[in-house]
Amino acid sequence: MKRLPTLPLLVAADVALDQITKWWVVSHVPVGHYWFPIPALAHFVAVEHVTNTGVVFGLFKDAGPLFALASTTIIIVMIGYLIRLPRDRRWVRLALGFLLAGAIGNLIDRLRLGYVVDFIAVGSFSRFNVADSAVTIGVALMLVAALLDGRRPSAAKAQAASDADSSPANQQTR
Repeated sequence: MKRLPTLPLLVAADVALDQITKWWVVSHVPVGHYWFPIPALAHFVAVEHVTNTGVVFGLFKDAGPLFALASTTIIIVMIGYLIRLPRDRRWVRLALGFLLAGAIGNLIDRLRLGYVVDFIAVGSFSRFNVADSAVTIGVALMLVAALLDGRRPSAAKAQAASDADSSPANQQTR
């Protein structure tokens, strides 16, 4: 049986979840209003429908077309990098998958609506959405990948160590 391409499925599932949740919020919660899915936690967790024409934390409002162009460019670069990235770089591939899904999810909003729908309200933190969560997860996984790569000997270091072990000087001391 042929193995399904896991990364494209992850990206597609994340983008679908992002768009479905945004559709639900747009359809059921008026802009600026709240819905409390867990009444006991109403003071901490809510769904608040807000629109964001800027970027993270609402910075650079009304620069949507510029961010749509930047997002498109970033998406193309990420796809190109993923195509060339070795399969054994699993953590980096996973991180880029989440980053790609987040970028695509918010780009769809910018192109379709002219703004991004944000709705997850946790405490006094800025409102965010599933795509933003995917970007956050992607950044965290990229940090994990960097830490793991730092602990893994590079091919050049491994070859140098192998060459040193097989040198005549080391053979005599054994």
